[in-house]
Amino acid sequence: MEYWDEKDIAEAKANGIGYVNFYARVYHYGWTVEEAKTKPVNSRSDTKRKYPKEIMELAEKNGISRNLFYKRINRYKWDERTAATTPVPEKRKYPEEYYKKAVANGVSRRTFRWRIRQGWALEDAIQPPWSKSEAGKMAVQKRRERVI
Repeated sequence: MEYWDEKDIAEAKANGIGYVNFYARVYHYGWTVEEAKTKPVNSRSDTKRKYPKEIMELAEKNGISRNLFYKRINRYKWDERTAATTPVPEKRKYPEEYYKKAVANGVSRRTFRWRIRQGWALEDAIQPPWSKSEAGKMAVQKRRERVI
């Protein structure tokens, strides 16, 4: 192991390397004193960026988040250009007109989607909420249909 003195620490600081980093390089990573005080510290942006800045800007311009861009490349194995230029598909399962009708009838989007998941027809799902007596009548009717 090499020994170092205050002069080496001052040299490291002049090169933008802090004491803790210098110490870790020498004692924990086994670097030579010369290497520890002269090799520049990588900034996070240098190590983080895997893809050219132009490609990342293209993706951002096309409305593709950094997360989606990396997912397309790493999980789906797309090439960079395709991942940056393919538009994001619209997530809507049901036509917007049904959402508008539901909201106009006093049914929230969440309730509308819940009703669809429960097996309701689209036209029934946009109907206004039932009163308790109507709900009870419908429940009885469904039970009778199951029995018959």
